[in-house]
Amino acid sequence: HMSWQLADAIREEYKDIELECAYCRKKFIWSGGEQHYFKRHNLTHTPRRCKECRKLKQADPALVERKKEYVK
Repeated sequence: HMSWQLADAIREEYKDIELECAYCRKKFIWSGGEQHYFKRHNLTHTPRRCKECRKLKQADPALVERKKEYVK
């Protein structure tokens, strides 16, 4: 489990950011905790998909592509 001090430090360093999903166009929040995770794992990109579309893509990549075409 994360210590309270570490959680407070993460909140200070990383602020939640609102992004738009590249697939469904819905707004989603990239939380400070998620940003911290990305940095710890040397992930340098910003997420392009909301959690729902990420789950869909993992389950069946073709579903996300069909959803993307529907939203246009």
